[in-house]
Amino acid sequence: NTAIDFAAIQAFCAEGHEEGLDLDYKQEWPRDLSRVICGMANVQGGMILIGVDTIPGTRKPAWPPPGVEGTVDELHQRAIQIAYDGIYPPVLPDVQVCPLDTDPSRAVVVIRVEASQLLHATDGRRRVYVRVADHAKGHDNVLAELSQLEWLHRRRERSVELREMILARASERSLYMAQQVFEAGQSPADIVEPVLRLYAIPVFPDHKTAIVPPELLTIARAIPAARAEWPGVNRSVPESTQWRTTAQGVFAEKHSHQRGLEQYIELGSSGLIYFEQTLDTTTNASRGSHTSQRGLRAYHILAYAEAFLQYATTFYTKVVWRGPILLSGILENVRDTFLDHRLPGRHYTFYDASENVTFCQDNTVELHK
Repeated sequence: NTAIDFAAIQAFCAEGHEEGLDLDYKQEWPRDLSRVICGMANVQGGMILIGVDTIPGTRKPAWPPPGVEGTVDELHQRAIQIAYDGIYPPVLPDVQVCPLDTDPSRAVVVIRVEASQLLHATDGRRRVYVRVADHAKGHDNVLAELSQLEWLHRRRERSVELREMILARASERSLYMAQQVFEAGQSPADIVEPVLRLYAIPVFPDHKTAIVPPELLTIARAIPAARAEWPGVNRSVPESTQWRTTAQGVFAEKHSHQRGLEQYIELGSSGLIYFEQTLDTTTNASRGSHTSQRGLRAYHILAYAEAFLQYATTFYTKVVWRGPILLSGILENVRDTFLDHRLPGRHYTFYDASENVTFCQDNTVELHK
């Protein structure tokens, strides 16, 4: 998580963000902090600023903040202990303590809570709280009724279904773009080059928080390409900046008639970053009882992964996404391919150090567990 200091809090409050489902200001240390954290974790996550008051009659932050008394270690431990001991299953939020510029003995405590895949209870494990909109109180944490528990369960199911549908559509668009590259009589099936596929997507995507394609296009054009400049390797994501729009987002591609679609990247309106890269292979001789004409350098794959993570970090910072993100990656078209794990630095063959080489027997290899 991004580090927060007092200057960042001042800048955030100066923007006048109102309290809502995912934001709460507390002048004093709240007695019901476990319920607030529980309610946010059960819905869509959020952020709590302890030591920041609101302007009377509004839900906007007042400045300067009074802060709460205590050392950095004391306040940090207090927040963590409440979340860990007072909620079941425990919630482990990100807690950062920022001493006041005018009085280092007082501080603002920033607690960032991620939306959880679990349902959390507090009050001795007997009650499940949810954060809701309340016309009288603005927003509050209330005891969940059976219908709300069922709603939470269905909501998570629908969100997972939406996530899988978004990923499937991105894959279909990538395949469609690949088909446009080939001449009559050819197809992507004729190309068997290894492909690296990486994606990042909110764990619980929601149409309500979607970014419209015109705004996504502006964001995509404003984000510079991320580069991984390692010894002997220079990889960038994306390589093309010719963005085009679809009904669900924007995409850019790089292709050639010889290799087909070399790189494809898509930014989806629900927070998806989908990336495909055709990988360079190294021709080699046989090894043992296997015969293979190609190998892959893990070093090159890691370089692409680093550039992708840099780009994703910039994107989610740009759109101010505060929820959990699912990261995943796979290698495709790698059957009968050697994956060499050694660092560059000298000329060698794949079979001269078998302990550093993996022979891929499956066509698809997951890069996570």
